[in-house]
Amino acid sequence: MNSIYGVLDRNDCHIDVSTSLKGTKRFATNNGYTKVSIRYNAGYIADILFEKVNGKWVEFNPDAGTTEEKDLFEDYENLPEEVQAVLDKHCTGDQTYEDCAALVRDLEAVGYTCDYGLDAEPHSLKKL
Repeated sequence: MNSIYGVLDRNDCHIDVSTSLKGTKRFATNNGYTKVSIRYNAGYIADILFEKVNGKWVEFNPDAGTTEEKDLFEDYENLPEEVQAVLDKHCTGDQTYEDCAALVRDLEAVGYTCDYGLDAEPHSLKKL
């Protein structure tokens, strides 16, 4: 049997939509739904797969009970070379706020950005 993808309505009830994830995301986007779910092997239980956050589909994290975007700092090897070059230039050890601001400026020039905390530690690298 095939799995069936669907959307969750405002009461978190699964509504069957398609046998493809791509088609279901398109349907959800076009019709204002923010959660995509799946019924494995057309079973009775639906699991949430994705949620729309800030206009983007992100994987649902069942352990945290929330959604979160992947921090691309954790995936350095798969970043484009120009982003790696910016990180290599700026992430050299102890950071100041000025260093972090310069990092963000250079990242934005190549289509990425990040945040930094009171400890001047960059985090949450993501594509713009």
